[in-house]
Amino acid sequence: MIAELAQTKQEVEFSWDEVEREQLKFKRKGSFNNLNALDLGYTQEQIDLYEASYAKLNPSPQKEVIVEGTIISTNKEYAVVDIGCREDAYIDLSKENNSYLVYLVPGNKIQAKVLNTLGEREYINLSYTQAVYKIKQDEIFGSIGKKVAYLGTIKKLVPGGYLVLIDEIETFMPGSLAGVNKLHDFEVMLGQTVPVMPVNFERSNIVVSHREYLHTLIPGKIEEIKEDTKKVYTGFVTGSTPYGIFCEFNDCLTGMILATDLDETTKHLFESRSIKAGQVINFYVKEIISNKKIILTQIFKSDPWDNIEEKYKVPCTVKGKVTSIKEYGVFIEIEPGISGLLHQSEFNDSTFNEGSVVDVKINRLDTATKKIYLSLK
Repeated sequence: MIAELAQTKQEVEFSWDEVEREQLKFKRKGSFNNLNALDLGYTQEQIDLYEASYAKLNPSPQKEVIVEGTIISTNKEYAVVDIGCREDAYIDLSKENNSYLVYLVPGNKIQAKVLNTLGEREYINLSYTQAVYKIKQDEIFGSIGKKVAYLGTIKKLVPGGYLVLIDEIETFMPGSLAGVNKLHDFEVMLGQTVPVMPVNFERSNIVVSHREYLHTLIPGKIEEIKEDTKKVYTGFVTGSTPYGIFCEFNDCLTGMILATDLDETTKHLFESRSIKAGQVINFYVKEIISNKKIILTQIFKSDPWDNIEEKYKVPCTVKGKVTSIKEYGVFIEIEPGISGLLHQSEFNDSTFNEGSVVDVKINRLDTATKKIYLSLK
């Protein structure tokens, strides 16, 4: 770099590389001065040009800072980096993450962390890997409280929770934040790669939460189960009360099965206090009261569509409950298990609220597809 700067003003008929090598030798001996160059046979004009070019360069960087540079050359052991300073810097390739070596090739512009000053060692040593980690760590830290998710690999159990790696950055996840509910087996998470969200910074550790991410999924999952009220779901028991048991299902949803809605097998286990957290059971969704309150049941009910044409003589007017509002219309529940769509074209000025009861007209029943065509009364 010094040679290039020097030659911008005039052509110099000697090797600047040789000058720099000689100057470095003198510097190591503590006798760096212009007389050394004169002793090598260079003219004062050449020395002045060299010093002027040298003076234009940035001073040596401080330790621990992130600098930008360009890879000049590499060999099996080191990469030489031009960081715009008076001296080139070096990266010890044996200390870099192997997956990053593909970026350390001549011509590439990189960011690297300064490991030492010239006062500490003869050369400026850099680390590309540590710079990548530092930049990523700062990004994760800056995401605390911003609802940003990262993929984290749960490496091992540590006191109070888990060590979670996000692109090799170590973070901490308390055991209480590993799931929507308390885990029945903490080791079940080991080795998994799951979305986590940064939520806090404690004791020099970035704290992440898988539970926080799962909570963001709940509204969408609620909409899914509203569209199929007859589906049989499989979940696992998370706990129990004197009134029934709690079950987790569909990744992030939790519902309660009242004791009166348990099947004979599960009811026997419940009454004998033999039911265990983690036990897998099947059930139906009985009622959705809110995103946080879902009522489940194991009691199978006959298909409400059976003999529906006898119950509703088309056309007829009935009362229904608004269960979901979409851009294209409103879903109206006529009775549990039977819902119809009131298309947006049927109401230009009317407004609806979930849970409200409205009068609607049944215009047509399609038992083959189980669809009800509605209009306003």
